[in-house]
Amino acid sequence: MAEDVKKRHKALTELVSTNSIKDQQTLVQLIKSKYDIETNQSIVSRDLRQLGINKKTINGQLQYDLSHIDASQEILRLAVLSIEYNDALVVIKTISGLAAFVGDYLDSQDQLPILGTIAGENAIFVTHAKQSNSKQLYHEIAQLLYSKSGQGEHDE
Repeated sequence: MAEDVKKRHKALTELVSTNSIKDQQTLVQLIKSKYDIETNQSIVSRDLRQLGINKKTINGQLQYDLSHIDASQEILRLAVLSIEYNDALVVIKTISGLAAFVGDYLDSQDQLPILGTIAGENAIFVTHAKQSNSKQLYHEIAQLLYSKSGQGEHDE
């Protein structure tokens, strides 16, 4: 039985870390569909308390979030206002004063094909490492920065 609790706790932690979830019923459904674990709302409620998972307002919406989140990830989540791209660049708009922070973060991401970033007060220009595919770079950056923010990607 303790093994069932561990599996459920691991599933809950993964779900909350990677999805914007607003209610316990959604968690019950996701645990069943993604992990094939049968549970109910009262068990999920108890598990959330044990794991220290609480609801927080993220981008104006109340959703479950881990209480021991990395502060830099929290700043990134709140800093980015929009991401746009054209044939040559990806442009990220941030809350005033946070562009350099977001730019430094992107520069440190070795998996992104970035030649470099230029950050001002509230905007970042990002250049692709090769002379092509700003659209693909845009999608990779949006995935990285919006993965937990609850925001949608730019409509094309």
